[in-house]
Amino acid sequence: MANTTETKPKKPIWGKWWFWGIIVFIIIPIIAGISGNGENKKGGQEQQPSQDQKQSQIENIGLSEKKQKQIFFEVVQAEDRATKDAIERYPTPYTDHLQIGQEYQLSEETPLMPELEPTDPLAALQAMEQIPVGTTIKIIKTAMRKNEINPWYNVEAEGIGYGWINSIALIGQFEEAEQQQFNNQIDFEETLAEKYKKELAEEYNLTDEQLKKISVEGITKHWPMPKL
Repeated sequence: MANTTETKPKKPIWGKWWFWGIIVFIIIPIIAGISGNGENKKGGQEQQPSQDQKQSQIENIGLSEKKQKQIFFEVVQAEDRATKDAIERYPTPYTDHLQIGQEYQLSEETPLMPELEPTDPLAALQAMEQIPVGTTIKIIKTAMRKNEINPWYNVEAEGIGYGWINSIALIGQFEEAEQQQFNNQIDFEETLAEKYKKELAEEYNLTDEQLKKISVEGITKHWPMPKL
């Protein structure tokens, strides 16, 4: 689960705010229109679209396109902010963020190095011990080795003593905790996104429905988005 190769699983498309906006404001009306046309043909009459139906979402909301583009831009910014804040609160990969003072039980045999930066690497390798499966380790401190991007943990291994564990060696050992961390991240992201967009709606005196209409308009018309 090295940072350079592992990426966070993407939220399913149906978990995005704009997906359901498109369903509600575009797909359903299209289906309803098709159904209505069929019924009209059966009855020998064709229903002409009303003036309201010809109006764009922009006209219905009563805001200029320029203003809506600005709001749409800020909606996307709000969701990006929610994502960043959630990652900061519940960072992944989990094995790169074990907490000092906490204890963890190993599910695999794990190498324990006597030193972080040994002057004699060969001697350090020969002195390396293997921590047995089921052993509890306590995190004492974390450190980074030169030219490496994965943290090392100084730990106290039950029944063995102190040493250093590379976080890479812990990959896959805390699957349940890893999944819970990701679930917490997704849930928190959704909560924050809802909060930030509600604040945006209040700022522009819009309803949730109007904000969704603007979002759908922006997606379908490919309005400019913030650069990542």
